[in-house]
Amino acid sequence: MITLTTNAASEIRRIIAENSLPEGTALRLGIKGGGCAGFTYVFDFDHKIGEFDRVFETNGMKVVIDRKSLLYIDGTEIDFKTSLMERGFKFRLLMFPACPSCGQPQQQYHRCPDCDILLPFPVAPDLFGILSLPIKYNTDTKTAEEAYENIMLDLHPDFFEQKDSTQKLLSLQWSGLAKQARDMLIHPQKRAKYIFSHAFPGQTETVPDPDFIDNMFALREKLADEPVDALISKTREDLAAFEMQCATVFEAIADGDRTDDIRMQAASLLGQFKFWINVRDVLNGKHFHD
Repeated sequence: MITLTTNAASEIRRIIAENSLPEGTALRLGIKGGGCAGFTYVFDFDHKIGEFDRVFETNGMKVVIDRKSLLYIDGTEIDFKTSLMERGFKFRLLMFPACPSCGQPQQQYHRCPDCDILLPFPVAPDLFGILSLPIKYNTDTKTAEEAYENIMLDLHPDFFEQKDSTQKLLSLQWSGLAKQARDMLIHPQKRAKYIFSHAFPGQTETVPDPDFIDNMFALREKLADEPVDALISKTREDLAAFEMQCATVFEAIADGDRTDDIRMQAASLLGQFKFWINVRDVLNGKHFHD
């Protein structure tokens, strides 16, 4: 099923009226190759319904989608956001797609327990969900590694050598996505960016001011060339404070905080992240005295 929110339906009606489209015009939704997950949403307007199309009535509008696309994005909600920071249609997968073989609704991402086949690749996958982990910034690295190892016991391409070409391809896609999830989860900066981008689509990190950048470069040079114990100790304290602030802010976002204040804090922290990582690497690469 495909659903439109009230805002999305109103915007679609406005576009239809503004462009003087014929009465009975429907929104045609589909997918095409591209994007991080392998597919991206596309939509147009159409007043013709084909033999292999499905039609959904939602909030007074018709949504038409071909059956092949529906396998991948069944359960999608389309919303329309308008604010000072963003404007446009947003897509959210509300439920797992039904199994294309037996038609049973699914409770997990990758495999149908009834048919024992890999499911179609999702358009907008939750990287945390793929490893059966909750969306949290404070994620234990060991837990992420174990979750990745467990899912690869089910997805590794070697186990699909005797399967058909579709299952082989899905195995490769799911394995790659699982690795992407694992890499994101074990790196704090990637984890922070993922949580931020999903909470605030279209928003970017704040570029630090020139003084901060200059100070960080100078600090790194001093640590590399003149490792004075007092400087090392102070830097470690500052790094720990930065990491604690990141844990507080990004965990708040993961818990649902969408205020402008938390967004601005997170954008600022993301802008500083790589500089602190460089400093941390210098500290870890030297045999400093504690």
